[in-house]
Order: sequence, then C-alpha cells, then structure tokens
Amino acid sequence: YARVITALAQDALAHELAGERFDVVLVCGMMEFVKDPVAFLQQVAQVLADGGLLGLAVPHKQTFALEKRFGILTHAFEPLDEALRRCGLEKEWSDDFNGYVLERGQAEVMYRGSVWSKH
Repeated sequence: YARVITALAQDALAHELAGERFDVVLVCGMMEFVKDPVAFLQQVAQVLADGGLLGLAVPHKQTFALEKRFGILTHAFEPLDEALRRCGLEKEWSDDFNGYVLERGQAEVMYRGSVWSKH
C-alpha cells in the first residue's frame, strides 16, 4: 500500500492533477501508509477549492512495536492539525470512531475523523 499511495496519490497531486481544484477531498484508510503526513496534507490542502471540504480519518498514535509488526504508520494529531491550519483550513468537526482490531482482539486501532474547510 505504501508504494501505491506514494506513487499514485502523491505523484498524481504533483503531476496529473497539478492546477486542479476540488470541492471535496476524502482521505480515509490511507494515512497509515503515508511516510510524510504533513507534506502530504499540504499537497491535499493546495488542491482544495475555496469553500472546499477535506474529510480526514487518521489512526490514533500506536506504539512503535505495533507499527513495525503490522507495517503501518500512525501519527500524532497535533502536527497534522497545525499543518492544516497553516494551509488556511479550519476544523469544522472532529470525533473518534472505531477503526480495526489486530491480533485477534488484543490491539484495537481507533481513528479520529475530522472535516476541514478552506475559506
């Protein structure tokens, strides 16, 4: 997944979709595979049209051991929120929701969902 997301999503934003603007962008089920989430979200913010909305689902930060074992990346929310604010986005809504269960119920990855608007 990391290769596909990097090759398709990030490259598409930089190349094929360069100059395009979108009213809505949904980023769900992929932040676990984005190595530089701040840079990625900055790219996403650039393609939002004025008045556009970003729907974002980010897994709660997990231990390094869990990330390594399952090949995922999890991120602290504060740097991501700050990056989006610096890009001119405003948080409209945020809440936690169930993600997925690992290790036969031994580890649960929760998500924080949020909606951001570009004014």
